[in-house]
Amino acid sequence: MHAVVFYFAVAGALPLQPEGLPVAPFDISVGQQQMALREALVARSPGVRMLLFVRGATAAQFEAQNPIGSVTAHLRDTHGHEIALAHTGYVYYHGHAGLELTERNAAQRGQSFAEVELEAKVALNNVRVVWLDSLAKRVEDLQPAL
Repeated sequence: MHAVVFYFAVAGALPLQPEGLPVAPFDISVGQQQMALREALVARSPGVRMLLFVRGATAAQFEAQNPIGSVTAHLRDTHGHEIALAHTGYVYYHGHAGLELTERNAAQRGQSFAEVELEAKVALNNVRVVWLDSLAKRVEDLQPAL
C-alpha cells in the first residue's frame, strides 16, 4: 500500500481511491521557512515521518550534499503543542531521492497541526513531501506560506 501512496505522491496524479492528494512541489531555502498547510496534519500514531523527495540525484551524490541533520521540522497546533522532526536517513523511490525526517519527541496523539516550520542547512529545489502516519493513509500537500 505504501508503494501506491508513494507513486501518486511522486507522480502527482490523483489515485482512484480517496487515500491521497497530489503533492505540489516547492523549494526549501537555507535557514528557517514557514509553511502553510493546505490541510492540517494529524499525528495519529507514534513514529510519524515526513519524507522530502527531490528528483534526479544519485544516492552517493545526494547523501554527500545532504548530510544527516541537514533539515529539521517543527509542527505546531493552535494550542502550542509541537512535534519536532529531524533528518535521520534517506529514502529512494523511482528516480527520486528523499530525506527522511522522523519524530524526535513523543507528542500527544490526535492533534491537528496547522503550521510547519522548516530549518534547513542546505537548499532543496522542487521538493515533494509525503507525510507517513501508520494509522492514516494520506499524502498531505504542503504549500509555501503567503
